Amino acid sequence: MAITLGNITINSGYTDFSTTTYYATDILVGNNYLYTLYRNMNLVSVYIKNANGTFGSLVATSYNWYNADTLIGNICVNGSSVPYAYAMYVKNGKDYLVGWSSSSYLLYEWEIDQTTHLPINRNSYSVTNSVNCGTYSRGGWNGNNYIHFMNTADYGIYRWDITNKNANMVKLGTVNSTTASNYTSSYTGSGLIVNEGKNEVYWGDGANESGGFLAGFNYISSEALTNSPITSSALSSISVPAIYTERGNIQLTALHPNLAYYLGRTVVVRQLTGFKLNLNTAPNKPTLVSPLNNGYLLNLTPPMIINVPIDSDGNTLQIRATFKNSGGTQLCQVSSSYVAQGTGMVTIIPSVNLPIGTITVILDCFDGAEWSTTNTYTFNISSQLTFTVNSSDVNISKVNMDNLKTMLTNIRTSRGLSTYDTIGTIVQNDTCIKGSHLEMMRTNTTQVLSLLNITPTWTDPNIIPNETLRKGTHWIEILNYLKQC
Repeated sequence: MAITLGNITINSGYTDFSTTTYYATDILVGNNYLYTLYRNMNLVSVYIKNANGTFGSLVATSYNWYNADTLIGNICVNGSSVPYAYAMYVKNGKDYLVGWSSSSYLLYEWEIDQTTHLPINRNSYSVTNSVNCGTYSRGGWNGNNYIHFMNTADYGIYRWDITNKNANMVKLGTVNSTTASNYTSSYTGSGLIVNEGKNEVYWGDGANESGGFLAGFNYISSEALTNSPITSSALSSISVPAIYTERGNIQLTALHPNLAYYLGRTVVVRQLTGFKLNLNTAPNKPTLVSPLNNGYLLNLTPPMIINVPIDSDGNTLQIRATFKNSGGTQLCQVSSSYVAQGTGMVTIIPSVNLPIGTITVILDCFDGAEWSTTNTYTFNISSQLTFTVNSSDVNISKVNMDNLKTMLTNIRTSRGLSTYDTIGTIVQNDTCIKGSHLEMMRTNTTQVLSLLNITPTWTDPNIIPNETLRKGTHWIEILNYLKQC
Protein backbone atom coordinates (compact mmCIF):
# COMPACT_ATOMS: atom_id res chain seq x y z
CA MET A 1 0.00 0.00 0.00
CA ALA A 2 1.27 3.47 -0.87
CA ILE A 3 2.40 6.00 1.70
CA THR A 4 0.45 9.26 1.66
CA LEU A 5 1.42 12.56 3.24
CA GLY A 6 -0.89 15.39 2.26
CA ASN A 7 -0.58 15.72 -1.52
CA ILE A 8 2.38 13.32 -1.65
CA THR A 9 2.12 9.67 -2.59
CA ILE A 10 5.02 7.22 -2.44
CA ASN A 11 4.77 3.78 -4.01
CA SER A 12 7.46 1.13 -4.23
CA GLY A 13 10.23 1.65 -6.73
CA TYR A 14 13.70 3.13 -6.49
CA THR A 15 17.12 3.24 -8.12
CA ASP A 16 20.38 3.78 -6.28
CA PHE A 17 23.17 6.09 -7.32
CA SER A 18 26.63 6.34 -5.76
CA THR A 19 28.11 9.81 -5.34
CA THR A 20 31.67 8.41 -5.44
CA THR A 21 34.00 9.82 -2.75
CA TYR A 22 31.81 12.44 -1.12
CA TYR A 23 28.36 11.62 0.19
CA ALA A 24 25.46 13.95 -0.50
CA THR A 25 23.84 15.74 2.40
CA ASP A 26 21.93 18.21 0.23
CA ILE A 27 20.95 18.31 -3.44
CA LEU A 28 20.26 21.42 -5.49
CA VAL A 29 18.39 20.68 -8.71
CA GLY A 30 19.25 22.81 -11.72
CA ASN A 31 18.32 22.85 -15.38
CA ASN A 32 21.00 20.49 -16.64
CA TYR A 33 22.94 19.70 -13.49
CA LEU A 34 22.55 18.28 -10.00
CA TYR A 35 24.70 19.90 -7.32
CA THR A 36 25.42 17.80 -4.23
CA LEU A 37 26.72 19.34 -1.02
CA TYR A 38 28.98 17.50 1.37
CA ARG A 39 28.08 19.04 4.77
CA ASN A 40 28.18 22.59 3.39
CA MET A 41 29.01 24.67 0.31
CA ASN A 42 32.76 24.29 0.71
CA LEU A 43 32.61 20.99 -1.14
CA VAL A 44 30.15 20.86 -4.02
CA SER A 45 30.02 18.08 -6.62
CA VAL A 46 28.33 18.52 -10.00
CA TYR A 47 26.57 15.79 -11.98
CA ILE A 48 24.77 15.72 -15.29
CA LYS A 49 21.02 15.59 -14.68
CA ASN A 50 19.04 13.08 -16.71
CA ALA A 51 15.78 14.17 -18.29
CA ASN A 52 13.73 12.56 -15.50
CA GLY A 53 15.79 14.23 -12.77
CA THR A 54 17.93 11.23 -11.87
CA PHE A 55 21.71 11.36 -11.59
CA GLY A 56 23.86 11.09 -14.68
CA SER A 57 27.62 11.13 -14.97
CA LEU A 58 29.97 13.07 -12.69
CA VAL A 59 31.25 16.41 -14.01
CA ALA A 60 33.65 17.17 -11.18
CA THR A 61 33.98 17.37 -7.40
CA SER A 62 35.62 19.79 -4.99
CA TYR A 63 34.00 23.06 -6.09
CA ASN A 64 34.29 25.52 -3.20
CA TRP A 65 31.47 28.02 -3.41
CA TYR A 66 32.58 29.82 -0.27
CA ASN A 67 35.92 30.69 -1.85
CA ALA A 68 34.05 32.05 -4.87
CA ASP A 69 32.09 34.43 -2.62
CA THR A 70 32.56 34.49 1.16
CA LEU A 71 29.02 35.83 1.62
CA ILE A 72 27.91 32.27 0.89
CA GLY A 73 28.70 31.82 4.58
CA ASN A 74 25.64 33.92 5.40
CA ILE A 75 23.31 31.25 4.01
CA CYS A 76 25.39 28.17 4.87
CA VAL A 77 28.08 28.42 7.54
CA ASN A 78 31.62 28.18 6.21
CA GLY A 79 33.27 24.84 7.04
CA SER A 80 30.35 23.78 9.25
CA SER A 81 27.32 21.53 9.16
CA VAL A 82 24.99 24.44 9.94
CA PRO A 83 22.74 25.66 7.09
CA TYR A 84 20.37 28.58 7.17
CA ALA A 85 17.98 28.41 4.20
CA TYR A 86 18.57 28.33 0.46
CA ALA A 87 17.05 27.07 -2.78
CA MET A 88 17.84 26.77 -6.46
CA TYR A 89 15.58 27.94 -9.24
CA VAL A 90 15.84 27.90 -13.02
CA LYS A 91 15.07 30.76 -15.38
CA ASN A 92 15.84 31.00 -19.10
CA GLY A 93 17.97 27.89 -18.86
CA LYS A 94 20.17 29.30 -16.08
CA ASP A 95 20.54 28.07 -12.50
CA TYR A 96 20.22 30.54 -9.63
CA LEU A 97 20.98 30.09 -5.93
CA VAL A 98 18.87 32.08 -3.45
CA GLY A 99 19.52 32.19 0.29
CA TRP A 100 18.11 33.97 3.32
CA SER A 101 20.94 35.59 5.23
CA SER A 102 21.64 35.01 8.90
CA SER A 103 22.44 38.71 9.21
CA SER A 104 21.78 42.08 7.51
CA TYR A 105 18.11 41.20 6.85
CA LEU A 106 18.85 40.29 3.23
CA LEU A 107 18.13 37.72 0.59
CA TYR A 108 21.14 36.88 -1.57
CA GLU A 109 20.98 35.59 -5.12
CA TRP A 110 23.74 34.20 -7.33
CA GLU A 111 23.80 32.86 -10.84
CA ILE A 112 25.66 29.54 -11.12
CA ASP A 113 28.11 29.73 -14.02
CA GLN A 114 27.43 26.80 -16.33
CA THR A 115 31.09 26.42 -17.25
CA THR A 116 32.92 26.98 -13.96
CA HIS A 117 29.94 25.81 -11.83
CA LEU A 118 30.68 28.58 -9.35
CA PRO A 119 28.36 31.31 -8.01
CA ILE A 120 28.69 34.65 -9.82
CA ASN A 121 26.85 37.97 -10.19
CA ARG A 122 25.60 38.25 -6.62
CA ASN A 123 22.56 40.43 -5.93
CA SER A 124 21.00 41.28 -2.58
CA TYR A 125 17.44 42.24 -1.72
CA SER A 126 16.20 43.97 1.42
CA VAL A 127 12.86 42.18 1.47
CA THR A 128 12.83 40.22 4.74
CA ASN A 129 10.88 42.76 6.82
CA SER A 130 13.93 43.09 9.10
CA VAL A 131 13.96 39.39 9.93
CA ASN A 132 17.11 37.27 9.77
CA CYS A 133 17.16 33.56 9.08
CA GLY A 134 17.55 31.08 11.90
CA THR A 135 19.84 28.05 11.77
CA TYR A 136 18.59 24.81 10.22
CA SER A 137 15.87 26.55 8.22
CA ARG A 138 14.75 25.38 4.78
CA GLY A 139 14.19 26.85 1.32
CA GLY A 140 12.62 25.61 -1.90
CA TRP A 141 11.25 26.64 -5.28
CA ASN A 142 7.69 25.93 -6.42
CA GLY A 143 8.74 25.48 -10.06
CA ASN A 144 7.04 28.73 -11.02
CA ASN A 145 7.37 32.25 -9.59
CA TYR A 146 7.95 31.68 -5.90
CA ILE A 147 10.77 30.79 -3.56
CA HIS A 148 9.50 29.59 -0.18
CA PHE A 149 11.23 29.45 3.17
CA MET A 150 10.60 27.90 6.56
CA ASN A 151 12.46 30.12 9.03
CA THR A 152 13.27 28.63 12.43
CA ALA A 153 13.54 32.16 13.85
CA ASP A 154 9.73 32.13 14.13
CA TYR A 155 8.76 28.91 12.30
CA GLY A 156 7.03 31.08 9.72
CA ILE A 157 6.43 30.04 6.12
CA TYR A 158 7.45 32.81 3.73
CA ARG A 159 7.13 33.50 0.00
CA TRP A 160 9.40 35.56 -2.25
CA ASP A 161 8.24 36.45 -5.76
CA ILE A 162 11.10 36.12 -8.26
CA THR A 163 9.11 38.17 -10.78
CA ASN A 164 9.02 41.11 -8.34
CA LYS A 165 12.29 40.73 -6.49
CA ASN A 166 12.25 44.03 -4.63
CA ALA A 167 8.87 43.40 -3.04
CA ASN A 168 8.88 42.28 0.59
CA MET A 169 8.40 38.62 1.30
CA VAL A 170 4.92 37.52 2.37
CA LYS A 171 4.43 35.47 5.49
CA LEU A 172 1.88 32.77 4.71
CA GLY A 173 1.56 31.20 8.14
CA THR A 174 3.45 29.27 10.80
CA VAL A 175 4.08 25.69 11.81
CA ASN A 176 4.10 24.24 15.30
CA SER A 177 7.56 25.02 16.62
CA THR A 178 7.65 22.16 19.12
CA THR A 179 6.88 19.55 16.48
CA ALA A 180 8.72 21.19 13.58
CA SER A 181 11.94 21.56 15.56
CA ASN A 182 12.31 17.78 15.40
CA TYR A 183 12.97 18.12 11.66
CA THR A 184 15.31 21.12 11.66
CA SER A 185 18.90 20.00 11.94
CA SER A 186 22.29 19.83 10.30
CA TYR A 187 23.59 19.41 6.76
CA THR A 188 20.47 20.33 4.78
CA GLY A 189 19.05 23.76 3.92
CA SER A 190 16.93 23.10 0.79
CA GLY A 191 14.33 20.64 -0.49
CA LEU A 192 11.25 22.43 0.84
CA ILE A 193 7.97 22.47 -1.10
CA VAL A 194 4.91 24.63 -0.37
CA ASN A 195 1.52 23.93 -1.90
CA GLU A 196 -0.27 27.23 -1.30
CA GLY A 197 -3.52 25.93 -2.73
CA LYS A 198 -3.69 23.45 0.16
CA ASN A 199 -1.81 25.51 2.78
CA GLU A 200 0.71 22.71 3.10
CA VAL A 201 4.49 22.65 3.46
CA TYR A 202 6.89 19.70 3.26
CA TRP A 203 10.59 19.33 4.02
CA GLY A 204 13.10 16.66 4.99
CA ASP A 205 15.12 16.39 8.16
CA GLY A 206 18.87 16.97 8.18
CA ALA A 207 20.72 14.25 6.26
CA ASN A 208 22.57 13.23 9.44
CA GLU A 209 19.57 13.33 11.76
CA SER A 210 17.02 10.75 12.82
CA GLY A 211 13.83 12.73 13.50
CA GLY A 212 12.08 11.51 10.34
CA PHE A 213 12.85 11.50 6.64
CA LEU A 214 10.02 13.80 5.50
CA ALA A 215 7.57 15.96 7.45
CA GLY A 216 4.47 17.88 6.41
CA PHE A 217 2.44 20.64 8.04
CA ASN A 218 -0.62 22.77 7.47
CA TYR A 219 0.75 26.26 8.01
CA ILE A 220 -2.67 27.76 8.78
CA SER A 221 -3.58 25.34 11.56
CA SER A 222 0.18 24.97 12.32
CA GLU A 223 -0.26 21.25 12.93
CA ALA A 224 1.50 18.28 11.38
CA LEU A 225 -0.25 16.37 8.60
CA THR A 226 -1.47 12.83 9.01
CA ASN A 227 1.40 10.30 8.60
CA SER A 228 4.03 12.96 9.32
CA PRO A 229 6.89 12.21 9.50
CA ILE A 230 7.72 9.41 7.10
CA THR A 231 10.16 7.01 8.80
CA SER A 232 12.04 3.83 7.90
CA SER A 233 9.11 1.61 8.89
CA ALA A 234 6.87 3.42 6.43
CA LEU A 235 9.44 2.99 3.65
CA SER A 236 9.81 -0.69 4.55
CA SER A 237 6.06 -1.12 4.04
CA ILE A 238 6.56 -0.27 0.35
CA SER A 239 9.78 -2.29 0.03
CA VAL A 240 12.16 0.66 0.13
CA PRO A 241 14.97 -0.20 2.56
CA ALA A 242 16.51 2.40 4.84
CA ILE A 243 19.93 3.73 3.84
CA TYR A 244 21.31 4.49 7.28
CA THR A 245 18.77 3.27 9.85
CA GLU A 246 16.67 6.31 10.85
CA ARG A 247 19.16 8.93 9.69
CA GLY A 248 18.56 10.88 6.52
CA ASN A 249 15.98 12.86 4.65
CA ILE A 250 13.78 12.82 1.57
CA GLN A 251 14.31 15.88 -0.61
CA LEU A 252 11.72 17.19 -3.04
CA THR A 253 11.93 19.18 -6.25
CA ALA A 254 9.12 20.89 -8.14
CA LEU A 255 11.07 20.39 -11.38
CA HIS A 256 10.52 16.64 -11.12
CA PRO A 257 7.34 15.93 -9.15
CA ASN A 258 7.58 12.19 -9.93
CA LEU A 259 10.94 11.80 -8.21
CA ALA A 260 12.41 12.38 -4.75
CA TYR A 261 15.93 11.96 -3.42
CA TYR A 262 16.36 9.89 -0.25
CA LEU A 263 19.69 10.77 1.39
CA GLY A 264 21.58 9.38 4.33
CA ARG A 265 25.06 10.06 5.52
CA THR A 266 26.48 7.69 2.92
CA VAL A 267 27.48 7.84 -0.74
CA VAL A 268 24.13 6.29 -1.70
CA VAL A 269 21.34 8.44 -3.08
CA ARG A 270 18.17 6.37 -3.24
CA GLN A 271 16.07 7.85 -6.04
CA LEU A 272 12.39 7.21 -5.27
CA THR A 273 10.83 6.53 -8.67
CA GLY A 274 7.45 5.62 -7.17
CA PHE A 275 7.13 9.12 -5.77
CA LYS A 276 4.37 11.50 -6.78
CA LEU A 277 4.11 15.13 -5.67
CA ASN A 278 0.70 16.44 -6.65
CA LEU A 279 1.61 20.06 -7.21
CA ASN A 280 -0.95 22.78 -7.43
CA THR A 281 -2.39 23.21 -10.92
CA ALA A 282 -3.23 26.68 -12.14
CA PRO A 283 -7.00 27.25 -12.46
CA ASN A 284 -8.85 27.61 -15.73
CA LYS A 285 -9.32 31.18 -16.87
CA PRO A 286 -12.60 33.00 -16.19
CA THR A 287 -14.93 34.05 -18.99
CA LEU A 288 -17.06 37.16 -19.38
CA VAL A 289 -20.77 36.36 -19.55
CA SER A 290 -22.06 39.92 -19.76
CA PRO A 291 -21.59 42.31 -21.46
CA LEU A 292 -20.92 40.45 -24.67
CA ASN A 293 -17.73 41.14 -26.55
CA ASN A 294 -17.94 44.45 -28.48
CA GLY A 295 -21.19 45.39 -26.76
CA TYR A 296 -22.46 48.93 -26.09
CA LEU A 297 -23.36 50.26 -22.65
CA LEU A 298 -24.32 53.58 -21.05
CA ASN A 299 -23.17 52.83 -17.51
CA LEU A 300 -19.79 54.38 -16.67
CA THR A 301 -19.23 51.70 -14.02
CA PRO A 302 -20.89 48.74 -15.72
CA PRO A 303 -21.14 45.48 -13.77
CA MET A 304 -19.10 42.66 -15.29
CA ILE A 305 -20.82 39.28 -14.90
CA ILE A 306 -18.06 36.67 -14.91
CA ASN A 307 -18.24 32.90 -14.94
CA VAL A 308 -16.23 31.26 -12.13
CA PRO A 309 -14.02 28.60 -13.75
CA ILE A 310 -12.98 25.14 -12.62
CA ASP A 311 -9.90 24.60 -10.48
CA SER A 312 -8.76 20.99 -10.74
CA ASP A 313 -7.36 21.11 -7.20
CA GLY A 314 -10.70 22.24 -5.79
CA ASN A 315 -9.33 25.53 -4.45
CA THR A 316 -11.41 28.64 -3.93
CA LEU A 317 -10.72 31.34 -6.51
CA GLN A 318 -10.30 35.09 -6.56
CA ILE A 319 -11.45 36.61 -9.85
CA ARG A 320 -9.65 39.71 -11.14
CA ALA A 321 -10.67 42.23 -13.80
CA THR A 322 -8.23 44.77 -15.25
CA PHE A 323 -9.76 47.65 -17.21
CA LYS A 324 -7.83 49.58 -19.87
CA ASN A 325 -8.74 52.42 -22.22
CA SER A 326 -8.38 52.38 -26.00
CA GLY A 327 -4.73 53.45 -25.67
CA GLY A 328 -3.88 50.55 -23.39
CA THR A 329 -3.56 52.60 -20.19
CA GLN A 330 -4.76 50.75 -17.12
CA LEU A 331 -7.77 52.46 -15.56
CA CYS A 332 -8.33 50.22 -12.56
CA GLN A 333 -7.98 46.64 -11.34
CA VAL A 334 -10.66 45.02 -9.19
CA SER A 335 -10.70 41.61 -7.52
CA SER A 336 -13.57 39.62 -6.08
CA SER A 337 -13.55 37.87 -2.74
CA TYR A 338 -12.63 34.16 -2.82
CA VAL A 339 -15.46 32.02 -4.15
CA ALA A 340 -15.96 28.30 -4.66
CA GLN A 341 -14.52 27.10 -7.96
CA GLY A 342 -16.88 26.15 -10.78
CA THR A 343 -19.98 27.48 -9.05
CA GLY A 344 -21.91 30.14 -10.90
CA MET A 345 -20.85 33.71 -11.47
CA VAL A 346 -19.45 36.75 -9.74
CA THR A 347 -20.02 40.42 -10.48
CA ILE A 348 -17.15 42.90 -10.59
CA ILE A 349 -17.74 46.65 -10.91
CA PRO A 350 -15.02 49.07 -12.03
CA SER A 351 -13.73 51.21 -9.18
CA VAL A 352 -13.58 54.35 -11.36
CA ASN A 353 -15.82 55.91 -14.00
CA LEU A 354 -14.79 54.51 -17.37
CA PRO A 355 -14.28 56.95 -20.24
CA ILE A 356 -16.45 57.13 -23.34
CA GLY A 357 -15.09 54.84 -26.04
CA THR A 358 -13.68 51.34 -26.33
CA ILE A 359 -12.74 49.59 -23.08
CA THR A 360 -10.66 46.44 -22.75
CA VAL A 361 -11.21 44.15 -19.77
CA ILE A 362 -8.69 41.41 -18.97
CA LEU A 363 -9.86 38.56 -16.75
CA ASP A 364 -7.82 36.08 -14.74
CA CYS A 365 -8.07 34.34 -11.37
CA PHE A 366 -5.90 33.19 -8.46
CA ASP A 367 -6.22 29.94 -6.52
CA GLY A 368 -4.01 31.00 -3.62
CA ALA A 369 -0.87 29.73 -5.35
CA GLU A 370 -0.98 30.45 -9.08
CA TRP A 371 -2.68 32.78 -11.53
CA SER A 372 -4.61 31.48 -14.48
CA THR A 373 -3.95 32.62 -18.00
CA THR A 374 -6.06 35.56 -19.20
CA ASN A 375 -9.14 36.20 -21.32
CA THR A 376 -9.44 39.59 -23.01
CA TYR A 377 -12.67 41.30 -24.09
CA THR A 378 -13.75 44.70 -25.34
CA PHE A 379 -16.93 46.72 -24.93
CA ASN A 380 -17.94 50.29 -25.65
CA ILE A 381 -19.16 53.06 -23.39
CA SER A 382 -21.59 55.13 -25.46
CA SER A 383 -21.94 58.89 -25.29
CA GLN A 384 -24.26 59.77 -22.42
CA LEU A 385 -27.79 60.09 -23.76
CA THR A 386 -29.82 62.98 -22.33
CA PHE A 387 -33.40 64.17 -22.74
CA THR A 388 -34.52 67.74 -23.19
CA VAL A 389 -37.90 67.05 -21.67
CA ASN A 390 -39.54 68.13 -18.45
CA SER A 391 -40.90 65.57 -16.04
CA SER A 392 -44.46 66.81 -16.53
CA ASP A 393 -44.34 67.05 -20.35
CA VAL A 394 -46.90 64.81 -22.01
CA ASN A 395 -45.13 64.83 -25.38
CA ILE A 396 -41.76 63.34 -26.35
CA SER A 397 -39.83 64.20 -29.49
CA LYS A 398 -39.15 61.70 -32.26
CA VAL A 399 -35.36 62.14 -31.71
CA ASN A 400 -35.61 61.31 -28.03
CA MET A 401 -37.81 58.29 -28.65
CA ASP A 402 -35.56 56.97 -31.44
CA ASN A 403 -32.49 57.39 -29.24
CA LEU A 404 -34.16 55.63 -26.32
CA LYS A 405 -35.24 52.73 -28.55
CA THR A 406 -31.76 52.39 -30.05
CA MET A 407 -30.03 52.46 -26.69
CA LEU A 408 -32.43 49.94 -25.19
CA THR A 409 -31.82 47.63 -28.15
CA ASN A 410 -28.02 47.99 -27.90
CA ILE A 411 -27.96 47.36 -24.17
CA ARG A 412 -30.25 44.33 -24.40
CA THR A 413 -28.06 42.87 -27.14
CA SER A 414 -24.89 43.62 -25.15
CA ARG A 415 -26.33 41.88 -22.10
CA GLY A 416 -27.26 38.81 -24.13
CA LEU A 417 -30.98 39.45 -24.57
CA SER A 418 -33.05 39.69 -27.75
CA THR A 419 -33.28 43.00 -29.57
CA TYR A 420 -36.10 45.42 -28.83
CA ASP A 421 -38.47 46.80 -31.46
CA THR A 422 -42.02 46.99 -30.22
CA ILE A 423 -43.03 50.43 -31.48
CA GLY A 424 -41.70 50.22 -35.00
CA THR A 425 -40.78 53.27 -37.02
CA ILE A 426 -41.80 56.50 -35.34
CA VAL A 427 -43.26 59.08 -37.69
CA GLN A 428 -43.03 62.63 -36.47
CA ASN A 429 -46.43 64.24 -35.72
CA ASP A 430 -48.12 60.97 -36.67
CA THR A 431 -47.17 58.04 -34.38
CA CYS A 432 -49.17 57.99 -31.17
CA ILE A 433 -47.10 56.80 -28.21
CA LYS A 434 -49.48 54.61 -26.26
CA GLY A 435 -49.51 53.30 -22.71
CA SER A 436 -48.77 49.82 -24.12
CA HIS A 437 -45.56 51.19 -25.67
CA LEU A 438 -44.44 52.55 -22.31
CA GLU A 439 -45.23 49.24 -20.62
CA MET A 440 -43.28 47.35 -23.29
CA MET A 441 -40.23 49.56 -22.81
CA ARG A 442 -40.48 49.16 -19.05
CA THR A 443 -40.73 45.37 -19.41
CA ASN A 444 -37.74 45.23 -21.73
CA THR A 445 -35.75 47.47 -19.38
CA THR A 446 -36.74 45.42 -16.32
CA GLN A 447 -35.44 42.26 -18.02
CA VAL A 448 -31.99 43.83 -18.34
CA LEU A 449 -32.08 45.13 -14.77
CA SER A 450 -32.97 41.69 -13.41
CA LEU A 451 -29.71 40.31 -14.85
CA LEU A 452 -27.91 42.79 -12.60
CA ASN A 453 -30.15 42.17 -9.58
CA ILE A 454 -31.66 45.65 -9.82
CA THR A 455 -35.36 46.11 -9.06
CA PRO A 456 -36.81 49.27 -10.63
CA THR A 457 -39.37 51.54 -8.99
CA TRP A 458 -41.63 53.19 -11.56
CA THR A 459 -43.75 56.33 -11.31
CA ASP A 460 -47.36 55.34 -12.06
CA PRO A 461 -46.50 51.61 -11.95
CA ASN A 462 -49.89 50.65 -13.35
CA ILE A 463 -50.48 52.32 -16.69
CA ILE A 464 -54.22 52.61 -17.43
CA PRO A 465 -55.02 52.89 -21.17
CA ASN A 466 -56.65 56.16 -22.21
CA GLU A 467 -56.26 57.49 -18.68
CA THR A 468 -52.63 57.57 -17.51
CA LEU A 469 -50.68 60.37 -19.17
CA ARG A 470 -47.30 59.34 -20.65
CA LYS A 471 -45.20 62.04 -19.05
CA GLY A 472 -41.56 63.00 -19.46
CA THR A 473 -40.77 61.47 -16.08
CA HIS A 474 -41.69 58.02 -17.40
CA TRP A 475 -39.13 58.17 -20.20
CA ILE A 476 -36.47 59.79 -18.02
CA GLU A 477 -36.82 56.91 -15.54
CA ILE A 478 -36.21 54.38 -18.30
CA LEU A 479 -33.14 56.27 -19.46
CA ASN A 480 -31.74 56.53 -15.92
CA TYR A 481 -32.16 52.81 -15.37
CA LEU A 482 -30.46 52.04 -18.68
CA LYS A 483 -27.50 54.04 -17.39
CA GLN A 484 -27.20 51.45 -14.60
CA CYS A 485 -27.01 48.53 -17.02
